[in-house]
Amino acid sequence: MAIKTVVPQSSNIRSFSYDDETQVLTVEFWKGGGYEYEGVDVDTFLEFSNAESAGIFFHGNIRGQYASRRTN
Repeated sequence: MAIKTVVPQSSNIRSFSYDDETQVLTVEFWKGGGYEYEGVDVDTFLEFSNAESAGIFFHGNIRGQYASRRTN
């Protein structure tokens, strides 16, 4: 799969991308800033990609669940 980028219809999340080789999910926010989340499995990325609400999925399943660091 390599790196896949998704641009959801979201008032909070501008875009997110996933590198399946490193299992790093990068999330960019509309209000500025981005974060990398380590150790995210491909199934979680696919669920995030297909979620009815990217923001709700992010807050319930990614934020606080994975080691993260700010990218900008």
